[in-house]
Amino acid sequence: FVYTQTQKDFLQHLATALSSKMTSKEKINTVLMTVLKENHFVPSHVFPALYRALIGVSHGPRAVDLIVDIGITTVRKKIKNIVS
Repeated sequence: FVYTQTQKDFLQHLATALSSKMTSKEKINTVLMTVLKENHFVPSHVFPALYRALIGVSHGPRAVDLIVDIGITTVRKKIKNIVS
């Protein structure tokens, strides 16, 4: 799988916006939606990249649930491995 520049940009913005202190799904969802809206990312174009980065497939459970289950620190590490 080859990530597009837009997908890498989305992942980078998300990793930067997520804080390890975030514990509620609502807060994580707000951050996710803010990153999408402020940067005009199209969910159907960037979410497959998020799922690929986290679980190796192009789709999965709700992104917020997946982020909570994996843990923000791990999510940020996985994203940084892709965008760096």
